[in-house]
Amino acid sequence: MKRLNKNLADYLLDEDLVRLPYNAGDEPVIFVEPTDGAPAPDDLDDTATTDITLTLTTSGGVGTPPYEGFLNRRLTRFTFRCKKGKEKDLIDFSNNIDAALDDKRAWIMGDLRIEIAQLYVPLQLINTTYTDQGAVYQSEYFFLFRKASLEEE
Repeated sequence: MKRLNKNLADYLLDEDLVRLPYNAGDEPVIFVEPTDGAPAPDDLDDTATTDITLTLTTSGGVGTPPYEGFLNRRLTRFTFRCKKGKEKDLIDFSNNIDAALDDKRAWIMGDLRIEIAQLYVPLQLINTTYTDQGAVYQSEYFFLFRKASLEEE
C-alpha cells in the first residue's frame, strides 16, 4: 500500500528541496512520521549537519461526502525547525515548497496520483519555551487523491 507522506517526501527529494539525514548536502533534512516528534537541527549532530529540518506528519483530513467514497482528503502537517538566526532561510525554504506544491493539479507525486494539493494553513511561528534550540514553524497542506491510487500496482 502506498503512503501519502512517503510519496510527498520522495517528491521533495526528487525536486532537490530536501535530503535524507545520512546524505551529505546543503538542503534541509526531511523526516516522515517520526515517533519522537520533529527533530531540531541540533539533535542531528551524529548523523547530519543542517540548519533546517522538515518533518511531515499526518494531521487529519476531511470526511467523505455522499457519493464520493472513492476520494481521500488528507492533511499533512509540515513542521520546520531551524537553528537560531536561520529563520529567514527557513521562510525562503517554505516559500520554495509552496511554489512546488500549492494549487498543483492532476499530477504524479512520487508514484501517487494527486488530484489537487492546496496550502491549507500558511506558515506560522509556533511559540516555544526552549528558544536556544532555534525556531519552530508549521504549515499544512490538503491533498485530494483517489483511494484506488494507494494500492500497489
